[in-house]
Amino acid sequence: MKIIVLISLLSLPTMAQFEQEVISTETDDLEVVEFEEISASDVPQGEMVEEVNIGEEEDYLAPFESEETTTEVEPLKNEPSASEPLMTRSSYQLSDPSLSRKSLLFRDKLKIGFDSARWDYEEFVDGQTFMKDGGQLYGVKATVENNLSNESAFWNLSIRYLAGKTLYEGGNTAGEKFNLDSRNSITEFDSNIGYAFSLSSSTFFKPSVGLSYRILSNPRNNYPGSYSREAKYFTVPLKLELAVVTSESFLLSLGTNYHYLLQASTESKLSETTGGVLGDINNEQNKGKGYGAQLNFSWLFKQRNSITFSPYYRVWDFEDSESVLQSVTDGLSVITYGFKEPKNKTQEVGASLSFGF
Repeated sequence: MKIIVLISLLSLPTMAQFEQEVISTETDDLEVVEFEEISASDVPQGEMVEEVNIGEEEDYLAPFESEETTTEVEPLKNEPSASEPLMTRSSYQLSDPSLSRKSLLFRDKLKIGFDSARWDYEEFVDGQTFMKDGGQLYGVKATVENNLSNESAFWNLSIRYLAGKTLYEGGNTAGEKFNLDSRNSITEFDSNIGYAFSLSSSTFFKPSVGLSYRILSNPRNNYPGSYSREAKYFTVPLKLELAVVTSESFLLSLGTNYHYLLQASTESKLSETTGGVLGDINNEQNKGKGYGAQLNFSWLFKQRNSITFSPYYRVWDFEDSESVLQSVTDGLSVITYGFKEPKNKTQEVGASLSFGF
């Protein structure tokens, strides 16, 4: 809406000039155009020319009756003042700048991927290696993770399965040594709850504690004297992780873990090889532990997807179990056998590649 006013015809016929003041007023801005001089000869002498374009209102000339006119422009809502630094959208909305990067730790709620490890199992009797079993295992891993009522507390649940052909190096009670093809598989369930502490705007410390259940299965093979074995470990994992969010697209973390043993047992199905003469044995292992370390390289994408590469090293270490006694008779005498699970150590050196969603 504009107002145009032509005023003040001077009395001198030759020197008279009209002063034209054009004032343009809009809803958000005030624009003043400088005076323009017009010769009196362009207008019939003795006449007053006035042109007013006021639309439907008649009081727009009221502001010009006073000597000074002041127009206030109201600032746009939610616009930062000139004294405030310019901020990005995410940092402007968050009271704590570290929260924006901390949220990247739990951005992907589901991770699914491939896992592979070199697995080596070794038993010791009187300080000497009694048997070995090892090989490359392949499998999958899935993890569900989410933060709780705030951006710091979190929980996760992971399932891991590996299997593959291995080489058994051992012997029998007669002292004979031999190498045989074997198979082993690992099944793990792991659940944790923890808290992410901010050490800086991009560095976070994530301790957690939970419950873990691990099953190591060694099925029977097609050779004399073979039988199935299954070891089960029930532990409390204590985990420490240091995470650094270097940018919105890359995350690096180093984690360590210690598994406190609650219960462990190994079942040996001797009935499969003795024709039922001996029963199955279940050895309780009350002294043992697990520990390891893992390095995570995560590439984050804009569409809530990610790729994580995680090399790791894990160890399970157990002492001799208690002996379990079984007695058999040949009709004339009774023979008692004692069976125990010897000291053993398992090592895993592997890596996983997972995709986040």
